[in-house]
Amino acid sequence: MRVVNPMPRRNTSSSKTRPRPRRAQQIVQAHAADYSIGSPDFAKPQVTMLWTEEGVPEFVAVQLRALKHFIGLGQYEPAKGLWPKKAELLEYFKQQRLSNGTFISKRKAFDLATNCRTVDAMKGGNRKVKREG
Repeated sequence: MRVVNPMPRRNTSSSKTRPRPRRAQQIVQAHAADYSIGSPDFAKPQVTMLWTEEGVPEFVAVQLRALKHFIGLGQYEPAKGLWPKKAELLEYFKQQRLSNGTFISKRKAFDLATNCRTVDAMKGGNRKVKREG
């Protein structure tokens, strides 16, 4: 019994053995004076740059207002290593109204509070405490 393949093979040469036309290689040299991608200052804004609440997205503006609020209470001083507690930030954000009249959700308040903390405070997990003795 002979089985006929419904998709017969074409009798053409293999694409691997067929010579291909070569494309002309184009060399582009890009250069800039005093520029390095590995620069440590790459993508860092200037320290003196001030942001206004009108020029940033709404949730960023809410975070800026939170930082101003906690600076006024004396609970936010990065130079001294003083940061507001996450629970206090959560309560603050949950009480804020957005431009559409709704309150910030619990999950979004959690995210905003996390972004207002230090990088070390964002890591989570059990802290290993060195014991003396």
